Amino acid sequence: MGILINVGMIILIISYIIEYSGIVLSIKKFMWKLLNGKQVPFQYFKLKPFDCSLCMTFWIVLIYLLFNSYGIIPSLFVAVISSYLSGFVSELWQLIFNIYKNNIDKLWK
Repeated sequence: MGILINVGMIILIISYIIEYSGIVLSIKKFMWKLLNGKQVPFQYFKLKPFDCSLCMTFWIVLIYLLFNSYGIIPSLFVAVISSYLSGFVSELWQLIFNIYKNNIDKLWK
């Protein structure tokens, strides 16, 4: 049961970091400047699996479970379910943000 709680926390952490923290965009901008120089304006590019919460959740959960001797088939199953749930978790983060934002707006009025 403890492993599944850890998997839940992994889903929450990864979806927050990738979807809302902005660190992935900062890393991409740094890489762009490093590879192309400061004179070339930044153009958005994909950096999978690092900018996809579904992909990153799948791989991190799979690696975590395999290192904890969970078995290949159960690990794949839990990784697939976890990656599927990452979209819902991202929406949950957005809902929490909107609730707090609306309450703060009401306090200022």
